[in-house]
Amino acid sequence: MVGIALASRTLLLAELLGNTVFATATNSSEACEDTPGWTNGYTACNNYVPVDPDCHKDGVVCHFYKAHPSFCEKGMKDPWMNCCTCGGGSSFNGQRPTQPPAPKVKMPSVLDWLPGIHSMEKQMGKMKATMDQKLKPFEKGMHEVYAGLRQPDFNAPPELEGNPMTQVNLVVFFIILLVTIATSLGYLLEVECDRLSQPQARSPFWASAMLIASYVLLVPGLTQVIFSFNIVVNVLGHRIDVQPEKGHVACTETITGLVELLNRTGSRTGAVLIVLYAVVVPILKLLLLALGEAFRRSGR
Repeated sequence: MVGIALASRTLLLAELLGNTVFATATNSSEACEDTPGWTNGYTACNNYVPVDPDCHKDGVVCHFYKAHPSFCEKGMKDPWMNCCTCGGGSSFNGQRPTQPPAPKVKMPSVLDWLPGIHSMEKQMGKMKATMDQKLKPFEKGMHEVYAGLRQPDFNAPPELEGNPMTQVNLVVFFIILLVTIATSLGYLLEVECDRLSQPQARSPFWASAMLIASYVLLVPGLTQVIFSFNIVVNVLGHRIDVQPEKGHVACTETITGLVELLNRTGSRTGAVLIVLYAVVVPILKLLLLALGEAFRRSGR
């Protein structure tokens, strides 16, 4: 009797546990609820004939996705957040469901039935690979061209050395001022001498003053920078520096430096002409003027 009673109690306990587990599973499955009043907003479904029973005036409800689960991820207004069928609703875990991509199915074409079509495709693939390989240098060159065209200094003027423009203008102003003052002082001295004594056979003071000022300016003219130039050629997006002084920003020379440059680069005729007109002729002219003045004062 005791064994029967224990067995009865065991069965009763097992039955109670089974009902509890079943009730828990039932409650957990019934715990998810769709978002109340949710629709996907697709009201155009009312224009279909016949109208789908899941189509309401405000759009499609969650029941539609039970028969069409593939629309859960891409449906309007996020059914994956609002519908239990899509993993949403009151049991939404915060993660958007993902579906594996559809398998790619190669559809047979009419060309597949032609004899030798596959070998022809392989040959064309090899030809394409060979052509791509041969075109790589051309593509690299075009890339360099476009990269050069996009450089900020592509159309920029070439850089120059030497003195700044303001300093050059200031020097020119003082040269003009010096010659003007020297000539004016010579003229005033000439007028004063003519007033105090009889005019004599001599050179005018103003001409002598201008001559002296000119020869004084000849010294810095031979030793200071007289020009600076740079030659840049834009070829297919590349700036090519073609000025003779390689390694320098620009070719900046004095008269003496220019003579040396012309002689070094094979332009000896140009070097000789510059020396002749910039050095020899002024010295010869000064000697002739001094000789003429000496003859005039000798009385011969």
